[in-house]
Amino acid sequence: MALGGLAYLVRDWRTLQLLVSLLCLPFLPALFILDESPRWLAVKGYHNYALQVLVKAARWNKAVLPPPHRILQIVKEGQNEHIPLKKTSQDSCQRNALDTIRGFFILFRTRRLRTITLAMYINYLCVGMVYFGLSLSGGQLSSNPFAYMALMGLVEVPAYTVAIPIVITYGRKYPTIFFFLFSGVLLLALPFIPEGCGWVRITLAMAGKMTITSVFQILSLYSSELFPTEVRTWGTSTAFMMSRLGSTASPFITEYLGTVYPWAPSAVFGALSLVAGIATLALPETLGISLPDTIDHLENRASLAVNRNIFRFLLRDPPNTSPLPPRGSFARQQNADVDALVDLHPQHHLHNLHYHQLQRLFRIEREQGVFYGCSHPTCTHEKRKSSI
Repeated sequence: MALGGLAYLVRDWRTLQLLVSLLCLPFLPALFILDESPRWLAVKGYHNYALQVLVKAARWNKAVLPPPHRILQIVKEGQNEHIPLKKTSQDSCQRNALDTIRGFFILFRTRRLRTITLAMYINYLCVGMVYFGLSLSGGQLSSNPFAYMALMGLVEVPAYTVAIPIVITYGRKYPTIFFFLFSGVLLLALPFIPEGCGWVRITLAMAGKMTITSVFQILSLYSSELFPTEVRTWGTSTAFMMSRLGSTASPFITEYLGTVYPWAPSAVFGALSLVAGIATLALPETLGISLPDTIDHLENRASLAVNRNIFRFLLRDPPNTSPLPPRGSFARQQNADVDALVDLHPQHHLHNLHYHQLQRLFRIEREQGVFYGCSHPTCTHEKRKSSI
């Protein structure tokens, strides 16, 4: 919003670029004050550094932490202490180059992580192209580009405000899909508006900009929750790089393609929004779910979700049998039983349980409230009371 007024006052683009860039200088000293994420430090093995960050955060927030040895015990679970080794500058350069190459390809190592990476790349590429493309479409959609730019900035205020309660209530996945599809429909409708209805075109463009702005904000949160901690920096940074590629391509669409075919930029941006919304269907929901720390954690959690769905299907009661409780309460009880069984048994144990063994196990657990353990010979689960 301020950029439109500043561009109206400063017509030279070099001076305008210099003034806009100088506004970012006050944020540079903050990089030397911020601490590293304790979760990332714990995953990488820097346990003592993670403890220092947690103690510092607790002191600032006036919170009470457990004893230091207990905190170290928690952060060291499943991790090995990292001991930095002294290396020469040549070794460090070679190591950094290898880490850079390895860090990019690690995002495609497993099936689940590969799906998240590709979907996020598509989302960020499309959202960057549509977001900046609409901002640069003032010459095609309005006779006053300065007022158009100010209006495009004005609609971002409710977009940022509304997105917060929406993601808290409805999650991340389905609002992202809805905003992408809704923005695509609005932008695809622009070429069909007659020339004499300029205010309708501006209204549709503003609504599309508001929805795509909300998507941009949600994706920043969504991507940080999808990628595991050990590759979160690589995943989010490379995904954001894709949005920069999209923003780089948007002027060519608005200026060159829009000059030949005035309806083409809106059609391209609308189609990209629809493609991004469809790609989001492959992503899981992250609301109320703990963040994955490692790639193995991400893959195991996805496998457990598949196992739950399979066993819910296998363990359903056949029709025309004995009377059952009301459908709603029975379904909730059955889902709780399956979740408990999948969580208590390792994945390779579940594959060795036959359908009739599972039915018998559930019947005994329901009647006696006791978990009897897995029949697999290597299972270490002992007989104990269950909450089923």
